[in-house]
Amino acid sequence: MITLRGRPKYGIEIMEMIWEASEFSVPMHYGSLYPLLSKLKKRKFIVEAQNLSKEDDLRVRKGCRRKYYALTREGVMALDQAEQLRINLYKIQQV
Repeated sequence: MITLRGRPKYGIEIMEMIWEASEFSVPMHYGSLYPLLSKLKKRKFIVEAQNLSKEDDLRVRKGCRRKYYALTREGVMALDQAEQLRINLYKIQQV
């Protein structure tokens, strides 16, 4: 979900960000990304968003539209809670 902070993103862009953030150690495939996105949508952490650039407008004319995903308010709150938990665990580890 952290890859969706800031602006809506489409599937391949999300996969590339995960791949780069993991320093190329966590390969992400369509078969694992899209079921995960589906689960996040069911939990109302993300929604499909309309975000048509000129490039995407051309894709629509060819019959193919990119699906963009964006965080919901609930998704932002869950992400913030996870970040706070990570910080607290790090503090405990330092003791």
